[in-house]
Amino acid sequence: MTSWLRPVPPGRPFQQLDRTDVHRWWRPVVGFVVLLILSVAVTIAFVLWLLVTVWMATGDWLVFASSGDALFVNELANLFALLGSLAVLLPVVFLVTLVVNRRPIGSLASVEGHLRWRWLLLCLLPAAAYMGFALAAAYGFDAVWPSSDEGGAWPGWDSFWPPMLLIVLLVPFQAAAEEFVFRGWFLQAIGSFTLEGRGGIVARVFGTAWPAILLSALPFIAGHAYTDWGILDIGAFAVAAGWVTVQTGGLEAAIALHVVNNMVSMAFSSAEGDLSLEQGSIPLPDVLSDVVPLVLWALAVVWIYRHTGSRRPMKRLS
Repeated sequence: MTSWLRPVPPGRPFQQLDRTDVHRWWRPVVGFVVLLILSVAVTIAFVLWLLVTVWMATGDWLVFASSGDALFVNELANLFALLGSLAVLLPVVFLVTLVVNRRPIGSLASVEGHLRWRWLLLCLLPAAAYMGFALAAAYGFDAVWPSSDEGGAWPGWDSFWPPMLLIVLLVPFQAAAEEFVFRGWFLQAIGSFTLEGRGGIVARVFGTAWPAILLSALPFIAGHAYTDWGILDIGAFAVAAGWVTVQTGGLEAAIALHVVNNMVSMAFSSAEGDLSLEQGSIPLPDVLSDVVPLVLWALAVVWIYRHTGSRRPMKRLS
């Protein structure tokens, strides 16, 4: 540990790992501004790199879409731009943690100071169970309340494998980047405001993890384009992932769920020839088919964590 990077405080729960000996109220504020500026900068740089790379390889420029949520007319390039521009946020959030927060990158991952790979692999099992339950529930709800959307048609292997290759290669980094930013940096930045030494109900509330869990869900919701019931759906994901992250002391379960969810969802879309990945409104039955399995997933992961043991005790939500 260098003199610049400060050790995380011993015995602190996950949401309070930013309260090092150099923590001041302004560090999370400055970190947020720097994170926002750098995120915009690297996103623009990534898109420019993609444009130049495609031009050098083919001699043609990518055509920007004139309307809708898509950036490019070419759907494959649009998919690459979307996933890649999120994946490159990983070095951005690492840099902010090192320079502004002055603490090790590993403190974003877990209370043990690193990503717990065996635990992450184990978390793939409940994540897969969640997807199976969610798909079964979706088909069940659709049988009772048929959707007007009939879906797409199989595009053929030649159209299916290129986007699937991108999905397999990029989704783990895209999903991990979102978790490190929202359930890692944002949750810990908000959780660092513990109001220790102050009395009153506000101080007692901020002494728990709930303000960090709920408030860190807001930028995650804002970063997606869901409307109507879709806001409840994405909000439930953020809160459940945040609660599980605090209870298990790390991002592993949330990363596993995010990766499995995105891979399966995008695979189904690709199998129907749809690479738009549009968000927007979601029917209530579809939300219920997500939220109920999500609650069961959260309870199952925490149960598994507590019954497999941990090397460092965690403070419970209180």
